[in-house]
Amino acid sequence: MESILDYQPNAAEDYYALLGCDELSTPEQIQAEYRARVVGSHPDKAVGDEKDDAHQRFQLLQRAKEVLCDPALKRSYDAWRRAGIAVSFKDWIANQSVTQMSMHWASSKPKKAMIMGDEQIKEAEGAASVSAAQPTQSPWARYDSDVVRKFRQYEI
Repeated sequence: MESILDYQPNAAEDYYALLGCDELSTPEQIQAEYRARVVGSHPDKAVGDEKDDAHQRFQLLQRAKEVLCDPALKRSYDAWRRAGIAVSFKDWIANQSVTQMSMHWASSKPKKAMIMGDEQIKEAEGAASVSAAQPTQSPWARYDSDVVRKFRQYEI
């Protein structure tokens, strides 16, 4: 619990920025960016005090490449970034099954109506049978109200 309350975003967890690519990059592009950046930070090329920094940077680049080139890990990483919660990616992965179940509401995608309203039903029926003499009333018309509509659309 303390790790969540005291969490500060870490630049080392922004794998896209580390590799200089974005969410739409292909694994080939990620590999190319990785190779270009790893040459300068390889631990064998560093001398003296720079060796520890180079080793840490090399490990960060390696982890970023592993996550972004693995389709399942990349999906999890992108979901973690979109959720915007105060948890590190390492903790997100450790609690992945619980997190994905309880964070389903964090998606920013607009919801589509799961059940058509009366106007949509009438439009669909009108398009199907243009020559209908009298529009039929939905058997659910007696239950129409704003509260019922919101309930059907999972808004409440």
